[in-house]
Amino acid sequence: MPLNDTVLNIGANAMRSAMLWVSLHKDIPNGAGNNETTAPRQSSAWAAPVNGDLVSASIGFTGGVPGGPVKAVGFWSSSAAGAFYGYYPIGAGDQIFNGSGQYTLGAFTLAGSSA
Repeated sequence: MPLNDTVLNIGANAMRSAMLWVSLHKDIPNGAGNNETTAPRQSSAWAAPVNGDLVSASIGFTGGVPGGPVKAVGFWSSSAAGAFYGYYPIGAGDQIFNGSGQYTLGAFTLAGSSA
């Protein structure tokens, strides 16, 4: 039997409690979380897990380089330095800061898996 949603939600809640801050990256980060943009990290916007999935509301960023690239969102324990927990690539489409250095990270889901 695969893992059930109850245990997947326990794991997702633990991740939600750890990944308190999100960052934007101008290129795919390494294990240390390099390539952050100039936009400051923002508080995460996780909802309660459902079916083992973590769902984030949209998050607005300012302070980026106008027209600068956005290739990934990173997950951190702190607003500065802290533990880097990994990243999620930004798909094709809106991958640049606007002319004012703003970027809106749309709502997204980190899917759990029971397989």
